[in-house]
Amino acid sequence: MRRRREETPTTIVGPGSNTTTTTTPKNNAPRINSNAVREVNEVSPYRYDILASDSDGDVMNYRMIEGPGWLSVTSNIVHGNAPEVSEDKIFPVKVRVSDTKDNTDQSYNLTVKNTNNIHTLSRSQLESIVSRVNDNNLVFSNSQSFATGDVIVGGISSKTPYGILRKVKSVSGNVVYTEGATLEEALGSSSFLFQQELSSRGAKLSKIAVANGISESSAPGFAFSYNFDNVALDIQEMYRGVSVSGGISFNVEPIIEAHFFPERFVKAQLIIDEKVDLNLSSGQYLALPANQKSFPLANLPPIPLGTTPFVITPRIDIQIGLMPARTTLLEVKVSQEASLSPGVVYENGSWRNLKNFSNSFDFSVSKIQSLTSIEVYAGPVLKLFINDYGLVSPGVQGGIDGNLRIAAESAKDWKLYGGLEVLIGIDTGILSRFIPNYNKSIIEFEKLLMESGVSDGPQVPPSGKKGEFTDPRDGQKYKTVKIGNQVWMAENMNIDFGPNGSFYEDNASYGEVYGRLYDFDASRRVCGEGWHLPKESEWWTLFEFLGGNSWEGVGGKMKSTEGWDSPNTGATNESGFSALPGGVGRADASWKISYNGLGRGAYFWSDINGTAVFARALYYSTGEIGGIEHIDLKNVQRFSVRCVQD
Repeated sequence: MRRRREETPTTIVGPGSNTTTTTTPKNNAPRINSNAVREVNEVSPYRYDILASDSDGDVMNYRMIEGPGWLSVTSNIVHGNAPEVSEDKIFPVKVRVSDTKDNTDQSYNLTVKNTNNIHTLSRSQLESIVSRVNDNNLVFSNSQSFATGDVIVGGISSKTPYGILRKVKSVSGNVVYTEGATLEEALGSSSFLFQQELSSRGAKLSKIAVANGISESSAPGFAFSYNFDNVALDIQEMYRGVSVSGGISFNVEPIIEAHFFPERFVKAQLIIDEKVDLNLSSGQYLALPANQKSFPLANLPPIPLGTTPFVITPRIDIQIGLMPARTTLLEVKVSQEASLSPGVVYENGSWRNLKNFSNSFDFSVSKIQSLTSIEVYAGPVLKLFINDYGLVSPGVQGGIDGNLRIAAESAKDWKLYGGLEVLIGIDTGILSRFIPNYNKSIIEFEKLLMESGVSDGPQVPPSGKKGEFTDPRDGQKYKTVKIGNQVWMAENMNIDFGPNGSFYEDNASYGEVYGRLYDFDASRRVCGEGWHLPKESEWWTLFEFLGGNSWEGVGGKMKSTEGWDSPNTGATNESGFSALPGGVGRADASWKISYNGLGRGAYFWSDINGTAVFARALYYSTGEIGGIEHIDLKNVQRFSVRCVQD
C-alpha cells in the first residue's frame, strides 16, 4: 500500500478580511540504496550501477557533480576507462540523484590501483647493466628497487644492442630475475607505430647464404638484390642434378600499428615490390623427394623508434624449396614482377586479411623432354623483432614465394604454371597475451603460362564466345564475352577497394547482382591483371561494331533483359555485354554518399581523355547510348566499372 504523502498547511490571504487555508504536499527526496564501487585497476573499465528509489514515484535523473574527466554518467551508470598510473591514485567522486524538486548526493573516493609499473630505463641505467641480457636475469652495478610484475623497457646501448623488454619476476640486490614481457604490458594506454622502408645499408649477407651459392647484386630501383648461382635443390647424393639460378630483387616497407586500450587493435602489413627470376634446370632422370632450404640471408641493423624505448630489428631469411617431383631434361626460365601490400588486422575481437596485388610474368622454355612434373619456389622471409632480438621469436613475419610448377601427364601433355604465395604470421605472445596467434596465406595465386602445343599469351575466343576470368586477388569469378575483336567483362566489378568503393546504399546484397560503385581514382585500379578500364576510344569501337556509324539501338543490344525497371526499352542483350543498372553514388561536402538510379540506369567509367573525364550510360527508358562528359569533382561521383582485356 502506498504511503500517504505528508502535507504542509498554507494560508492564503484574499481580498478584504476573507482568508483561505490550503495544504501543499511535502516532497520526499530520492534515496540512494547502493554502495559505490571504490576501486579499479589501471587501464581497466570502471562501472558503478547506482540503485536509487523515490517514495513519491517521481522520475529520477542522474549526473556527476565531481569526478575525473575519464568518468561519465549514462542513465544510472557511472562508467569510464581507468588511466595508467605510476602509483595508486585517489579520485574524489560525487554523484547526484534528483527528482527535479530535491537532490540526494553520494560522495566517495575512487582508487585507481597501480597493478604494475612500466620503467623506461635511462641511458645511464642501461649502461649500469654489468652483464649482457640473458634468458633469466639482469645484473646491475647497484641494487635495484623494481617490484614483481614491473615491466622494464629500454633502447639501444652497448649492453642492450637490440633494446630490452622484460617483466620482473623477483629482485635480489643488484640481480633482477625476469621473463619476457609483451608490447601491451609495455605500452599501457599508449600506442605504437612503426612504418619505414627498409634499406640494405649495413645489411650483412650470412655465411650460410654464401655457402649455398647466393651473392649480393644490384638492380635499379630495388634496395635488396641477390643472385642465385646454381643453388642445389636436392641434398642427397643420388638426387644431384636439379638447381636454380637467377635471383631476387625487392623493396619492402613494413607497418606495425598497435594500441591495446580501451580496445585492442593490431595491424601488420608489408608493402612490397618484387622481381624474381627462376632458371630451373635438370640434367638427368630423377625421382626427387620434397626438400626445403630456409636460412638467414641478411641481418639488418636495429632501428630505434624515434625517442621511444622501442627497437625493431629486421632479419631477412631466404626460402627455397622443391616439391616431390619426377623429371628428366629440363630448362625453364620464368621472371615475375609483383607489387603487393598484404597484411592482417585485429579489431573487434577477430582477425581479418588485407590483400591487394598486381603482377606480370615473362617466361621461356628451352627444353621439356620426356615425363616431367616438378614444383620449385623461392623468396624472402622478413622477420621483425621488437626489442630483445635473439631472446624472443619475431613478433611479425611475412614470406613472399614466387613459384614455378610443371604438371605432366605424359611427355607430350604438360602445363607450365607461375604463381605467388604470401604468408603473414603474428606471434601475439610478443604483442599481447590476450590475442590469439595468426598465421595465414594471405595471397595464393597461380597462372597458366604455357601448355604443350599451345602458344603463350591470352587466347581470344571467337566473337560472341563467352568465357570466365578468376580475379587472383580475391578469387571472384567474372563472366567474359568477345564482341568484335574486343574481350569485355560481362559483369560489373565487385572487388573490395576500401572507402573508394561501396555497395549501393551500403547493402552487400546489391553487390551480388550489380557489383560495387567506385570513385574515378579507384576505377583505374580495380581491373585485374590483363584487364584495364576502357578508354573512350575503346567504347567507340564497341558501339561502332554493334551499331555502325549511327550507334542506333546499341544500348538495347548491350542491356540485360533482366534486372531493369519496366519498360527496359529495346533490351535484347544480343551482344552478351549484359549491362545492369547499378545506379550512381554521390558524396556531399561531408563525404556522406547518397545513391539513386538502381534499376533505372547503368553508368560506366571511361578512362581519362586528356584532361576530361567521361562516363557512358544506358537507361531503362531507351535503347540508345547516353553519356556524361567533362565530369567535375570526379572523386565525388561513383559509377560501375566494366573492364576490357589488354
